[in-house]
Amino acid sequence: MDIKSFIESLGEKKEELIKKAMQCKNEGELQALANEHGVALDEESAAEIFASMQLKPGKLSDDELDTVAGGSGSEKPSYLCPSCGNRCVWQTICHLCGYKWK
Repeated sequence: MDIKSFIESLGEKKEELIKKAMQCKNEGELQALANEHGVALDEESAAEIFASMQLKPGKLSDDELDTVAGGSGSEKPSYLCPSCGNRCVWQTICHLCGYKWK
């Protein structure tokens, strides 16, 4: 199961559960949270989803650094969704989790 399918499977309590999922310290906690709320998540999927939710430490490439510093100008602006952490082009609704900015 990929992260988009996982988020779609959360139903009405999606925002609440995403916030809880972001607090999980490892894939086992994520899997237990999902199973507790009726979402079947196997060990492999839990590991994949957990990994995609983590920030990737490391150095930025020169191009990435230029973009962050405003040197590129070719990148579309993006907004970090406060619900799932997805980068969104428009600050209206997250296309991944459905969060609506106010």
